[in-house]
Amino acid sequence: MNQRQIAWMRARFWAYAPLLPKLVLEGRSVRARTPRLPEASGPREFRFGSDGPPFRLALIGESTAVGVGVERQEDGLGHALGAYLHEALCRPIELSIVGENGATLGDLAERCLGSVSADLDLALIVIGVNDTTSLTSGRSLRRTALHVIDALRERGIREIAFAGIPPIEQFTALPPTMRVVLGTRAHYLECVLMATLREAGGHYLRVPFGEIAEHLAVDGFHPSATGYRQWAALLAEALIERLPALRHSHRPFGSGS
Repeated sequence: MNQRQIAWMRARFWAYAPLLPKLVLEGRSVRARTPRLPEASGPREFRFGSDGPPFRLALIGESTAVGVGVERQEDGLGHALGAYLHEALCRPIELSIVGENGATLGDLAERCLGSVSADLDLALIVIGVNDTTSLTSGRSLRRTALHVIDALRERGIREIAFAGIPPIEQFTALPPTMRVVLGTRAHYLECVLMATLREAGGHYLRVPFGEIAEHLAVDGFHPSATGYRQWAALLAEALIERLPALRHSHRPFGSGS
């Protein structure tokens, strides 16, 4: 993704500028009628398997990292991701969850990075929806992403990956026009993150979400337990494909012990 393509994506979003006053009013209406779901309850550290040295990772991010949309962390993204990686790699997995409902990447940088364990094999960052709805600038997002990557590397994190932004254009809580506009904004921010991670030596996991409407929670905004499991499977496969340390020990999903 080069700078010309990024500029084109930015221009596509700002072509909708005349609609912004209407979208502000629609946004207030959406917030008023959409239930605000809590973070999932339960432990935020999991271990899968016991024999041999574990692959250690942290899931860091916004509401989807902390399980908004389900009641228990066992039904959230982190637990499902750890389970899929354990099945595919046939090795122990240790996974911790660090995050905050409603966080932007800047919020994570300010308040959450200090809680991430040192010397991990991987930090997977799930972010972007709140930066999209908050209209975080591409320049600010790039600057913050570079800061986050540097801070994690200073903590001895060996690999850093960002999960792709979920398809906001499919969120059923949003009116049709808002879906289109925010979806366009999300694609622009994705372009910024992909270019930034290529420059910084990280990984951007743009996975094929498919149709998600049937797998959203009651708020029409966050995944249900089924949605989290499907997303986790896509992320696990993408991580195995991109990270040599995982790819070398990979075996097909569902092949048994």
